[in-house]
Amino acid sequence: TDTVREAFIENAEEFAGRPKLYMIHTTLKGKGLISSPFNSDFNEHKKFLQSSLNKFGRRRSSLEINCLQTIRETLDEYRERIDSNFEYTNSQMRNNISRIASQNVLT
Repeated sequence: TDTVREAFIENAEEFAGRPKLYMIHTTLKGKGLISSPFNSDFNEHKKFLQSSLNKFGRRRSSLEINCLQTIRETLDEYRERIDSNFEYTNSQMRNNISRIASQNVLT
């Protein structure tokens, strides 16, 4: 526990931040909300994103409600297919994540 306390309390800045994910880091070059470190740039990006979403009338609660509704619809579709030896693949997972994102951000 002393080692953990030392790492997270006494040396918090060294252990803060996100893990470096090769694909995201290479694509975004450390920019954007999901890949930037927690610093002033991150705070600026976050404020910009929040204000931009608010201008379009998408506050957190309505976006969350719409995402949950789309997820429920997707789960209902899968429940209908369970009896027919349905196999869920990574490709289908990616497609559904894209579907959920596009239906709730672009609408």
